[in-house]
Amino acid sequence: MLADFEKDLPSGFYNTISKKVTTMAVVGKSLQVGDAKAYDLNAIYARVIALLASDYDVDIKDVLSYELAPVPTSMFKKDGMRIAKGKSALKNSLQVEVSSRNAGDADVTVIDGSALLWTIHWPADGTVADYVTNVKKRVASYLVDSDVYLIFDRYDDYSIKSVTRDGRETGVSRTHRLSLTTKLPAQKVVLSNVENKKQLIRIICNDLTGDRLFHNRSTEKHKLVVTGEDPCPTEIKKEDISIRYDLETYHEEADIIIVQQALKCASEARRLAVVSDDTDVFVLLVHHYEEAKLKLPMKMESPSKGRAVVDIQRTVEKHRDIVKQLLPAHALSGCDTVACCFGVGKGSVVKCLRAGYKLNTIGNVDASFNDVIDQATAFMSACYGVKDAKDMSQTRLYVWGKKNGKGHTSTPNLSVLPPTREAFAENVKRAHYQAILWRILDTNDLPKLNPEDFGWKKDTSNKSLTPSAIPDVSHAINIVMVLFERQALLT
Repeated sequence: MLADFEKDLPSGFYNTISKKVTTMAVVGKSLQVGDAKAYDLNAIYARVIALLASDYDVDIKDVLSYELAPVPTSMFKKDGMRIAKGKSALKNSLQVEVSSRNAGDADVTVIDGSALLWTIHWPADGTVADYVTNVKKRVASYLVDSDVYLIFDRYDDYSIKSVTRDGRETGVSRTHRLSLTTKLPAQKVVLSNVENKKQLIRIICNDLTGDRLFHNRSTEKHKLVVTGEDPCPTEIKKEDISIRYDLETYHEEADIIIVQQALKCASEARRLAVVSDDTDVFVLLVHHYEEAKLKLPMKMESPSKGRAVVDIQRTVEKHRDIVKQLLPAHALSGCDTVACCFGVGKGSVVKCLRAGYKLNTIGNVDASFNDVIDQATAFMSACYGVKDAKDMSQTRLYVWGKKNGKGHTSTPNLSVLPPTREAFAENVKRAHYQAILWRILDTNDLPKLNPEDFGWKKDTSNKSLTPSAIPDVSHAINIVMVLFERQALLT
């Protein structure tokens, strides 16, 4: 270019300097997604806005009907699915607290074992046996006043919680071979790594069910029921050890098993306590307490001392107008298995429930998926501030227009826009599947469901499930690239 300029001097000093337009296809800045290349799509999006500002003929409705990214940015980040970090806001906004003194002593206590493990003293210089001893001491403290049902998570291959568990394993990938005599690794290394945690839970369950001295000392007055990886829990009452075939379950999630066993105990308990901090457990307890029309006092307390005690009975009574919709709304708006939408918090979810939106088809095995999509679209659109919406891509266009209202130079980030119709449908499938599992606690009543029909793909190399989220962005890329090439030619 400089050589051409010098050659035309001095007469060509004022001539226009021509420059070849270099598109992203020429530069080659792209990311391989399957068989296609995904370019720097934030740049493409910004150039669409530039074309609009120049009054060029661009159909923004057509462009925004595609995700413009390798993954739906409202529901996924570069490193994976958006997990709802603010789940506890839902519990905090709805729970009716009561003082531990006024809550009364429970005669049956159902414990979230995985949550309990984080709160028990971790002997830094000790062995696994030292930690197991501490676990037994804590369990024994509950057995003083009540029967205890201790429930641990299961870790199946091809789990729908694979993404969440992989995220927790960040920085703790090392797997140890644990036994009672092993020096205890760091707490996070054990409890955040699936393989390490599985070994620890197995050791704890074997010790709890096999320690005769512990049985004689701690279960003389009250029984202990331990649920580990086996389908049927083990009951210990002094010298009697039996298998609880009536509590058989193939559910993987401890959250579901906790509520299942709490409901089983409701018929024999005068007061019932659930020891857990988990928002999913809270939502399930509230839902099934109402569904079963229970009347007994039930409290939910943290395994950590000093935290709030929640009165489940009074919580149901206070929020009876939204209780039946709470479970599907929580699944749809983001949980451990379903992506949340950027900018849509649990506060907006409660507000829309109060406005009367219904989600009774989500988790209903007899409902058609078209009805599920219709209710989900209306609800999530309302969470974005769009009423009476029937199509998520239309909601996406409306939100873009609203956020772009100050002029075409104001470009809202792609992540704040709702997902497209197709990407949203994949997430609704996952929410529908999760809600089915939450609604049907007894696995004998659960229909045979394939997660691959509900928005997941098998990763055979890791024996896990990943959410299917990659939309076809090639058409949108082609539209923008053609427009720019035409504009370059006209210029």
